[in-house]
Amino acid sequence: MRILAIDPGYERLGVAIIDKEKHQKEILVFSECFKTKPIDTHTTRLHQIRTHIESVVKKYKPETMATETLFFSTNKKTALLVAEARGVILSTG
Repeated sequence: MRILAIDPGYERLGVAIIDKEKHQKEILVFSECFKTKPIDTHTTRLHQIRTHIESVVKKYKPETMATETLFFSTNKKTALLVAEARGVILSTG
C-alpha cells in the first residue's frame, strides 16, 4: 500500500510517500519540507499548498492519506492558518 503522509503547516509542510506491505517494514519513497513564502498572500499560499499536494499525488499515486492532527493551546492565529491549510490538504487527497 502506498501512503501519502502529511504534517500540515502553513509556512512549512511535511510531505512523505511511504510504501507499506503487510508484515514488512515501511519503505520511504519520498520526503520533503515544502515551504510557502511569507511575502505571498494568504490565498496564494493556500493555492501553492493545494497545487503541490496535487502534483505529489499525481506523481506517486498513493492509495491512502494520513495527516497529523493539530494541537495548539496559545496562538489562535497560527492555529487558524494551519487549520485552513489542513482543510486544503484534506480536500486534495
